[in-house]
Amino acid sequence: MTAFGRFLLGLPRFLRERMSPAQAEAILVDRLAHRAANFLTLVRRGVVEHPQSPYRALLAEARCEYGDLERMIADHGLEPTLRQLHDAGVHLTFEEFKGRTPIVRNGREIPCTADDFSNPTHRRYFAVGSGGTTGPSRRARMDLMAMRGRMPHRVMF
Repeated sequence: MTAFGRFLLGLPRFLRERMSPAQAEAILVDRLAHRAANFLTLVRRGVVEHPQSPYRALLAEARCEYGDLERMIADHGLEPTLRQLHDAGVHLTFEEFKGRTPIVRNGREIPCTADDFSNPTHRRYFAVGSGGTTGPSRRARMDLMAMRGRMPHRVMF
């Protein structure tokens, strides 16, 4: 009830907000210019500070700590770092993400639930279910800030 109350209080402001194509473009240009720093912030908040994150276990299995990521990005850039992480097993297949097959790296199974993939920095106002067209329905928690964050993409595309 508290979460739903927060949603109802935040909804009018969310619905009043408008974004012009110029504003959306400026936001996307800024995000692109700062994507390495944004990636590191996302990893720190959503993975390092979130013990349940399957990505945290994948990074540990690859023997990669946050400081290693910072150095790799500083030395080589984001794209080469992401390729190296993928090659080291820090990725998920669609089947693993959907929970249809276990996440196994180096012979070790990484246990997880659907909630472990939720962004811990988002407020959870309410949950919605996927259609389940490719398997069992999955629940996702909705957050007005996350919806606001996707707005520039929707305006531009």
